[in-house]
Amino acid sequence: MNLKASIRQYPATAFVLCAFVFSVAVSFAPIGDADKFMILAALLVPIPTLVALALALLTGGIRSFLRETFSGRSSLRWLLIAAGIALVARVAVSVLALLTGAISSVEMSAPVLPLIIMIYVFALLEEVGWRGYAVRRLVKHRSPIAALLITGIPWSIIHIFFYMAQAADVPTLLQVFMLNFALTIMVTWVYLRSGQIIWAAVILHGSQSVFSVLNTNIAPDLSLAYSVISYSVIALVILAADWRLWFGRPAQTSTNPTMQSTSLDPVQRSASS
Repeated sequence: MNLKASIRQYPATAFVLCAFVFSVAVSFAPIGDADKFMILAALLVPIPTLVALALALLTGGIRSFLRETFSGRSSLRWLLIAAGIALVARVAVSVLALLTGAISSVEMSAPVLPLIIMIYVFALLEEVGWRGYAVRRLVKHRSPIAALLITGIPWSIIHIFFYMAQAADVPTLLQVFMLNFALTIMVTWVYLRSGQIIWAAVILHGSQSVFSVLNTNIAPDLSLAYSVISYSVIALVILAADWRLWFGRPAQTSTNPTMQSTSLDPVQRSASS
C-alpha cells in the first residue's frame, strides 16, 4: 500500500501521529532561555494546520479540505455560547481566588489588540487541524466520545511535553494535562453542537485565553490550579448534560452529507465491525 492510499484509508490516524511526533520533537528544540516560551509556542501552534494541509495535499484534496473546514453558516447563537463558556470559565477562576482569600479584589489588565489577534490566529491554526481535520473525520464512523479521546489525549500530552521542555515539575505537568483535556471537551462539544463550524471552536479556544485578563492578579501557580477546577467542572457538566451526543451513533453527528468517507481509520474499524 503506497503513502497516498494509506493516508486516504487512515486520515485521522495519520494526522494524530504526525501532529504528535512533530509537536514533541519541536518541544525539545535547542532554543535559548530568552523568550523560549513564546518561540516554542510560535513553532508549535502551526503544526496541526501544516500537517492537515500536507495530508490533504498528498491526497489531492487541499482545496476541498479548506472548503469543508470553512463551509457552513456560522450561527451567532453558537459563537455567543462559545464566548460565554470561555468567560464563565475565567470568571470562575477569579471567584475561586476570592473565596479562598488568594486575592482581595478582581483586577483586570488592559487588553492589547495585537496580542488578542495573535491569540485567535493561534487558536485557528490549532483548531483547523485537530477539530477541522481529525474530529470531522472521526465522527463519521465513531462516536463523539471516541473522537474526543482519540484527539484530546494526544493534544493534552503535547502540552505536557511543551512544559516538560521548560523543566516544569510533575504536579504542574499533571495540572496542564487536566486543564487541556477539559478544554478539549469544551471545544469539541461546541464544534459538534454548532454543526462542525470551525469558528465556534476558535472563539471558545481563543476567548478563554483572552479572558485571562480577568485573572491578572492571581499568582501563576494558583491560577493554574483554579483553572483546572473551573474548566473541569464545566467539562463534566457538558459531558453529563449532553451524554446523548457523546455516546450517539456517528450518523447523529454527521452534519454534512457531502463529507462521507470511503474508508475507515484503524481506530474506526472496530466500531463498524
